[in-house]
Amino acid sequence: MFVNGEEIVDKKLTFHDLKEQEREARKQLIIDAAIRLFSQKSISNVGMRDIAKEAGISPALIYRYFKDRDDLFVTAFLYTSKLTF
Repeated sequence: MFVNGEEIVDKKLTFHDLKEQEREARKQLIIDAAIRLFSQKSISNVGMRDIAKEAGISPALIYRYFKDRDDLFVTAFLYTSKLTF
């Protein structure tokens, strides 16, 4: 099968694969929300509740992916650094 001139290998996704994709999508949603807020305010003025509200999720869910706000800040910083270099 070809899409946009590139061959796509048909692979049956397992339930585990789908759950992992969902987990990564949620993590990226949190990172994106954090980047938006950290670009508007200093880290000390952004709380986990603010990030959760921006992402449209519960604050508790963020802690499944990140230890604390500093961990999320570092992850967001490294992510944006990869995009700019």
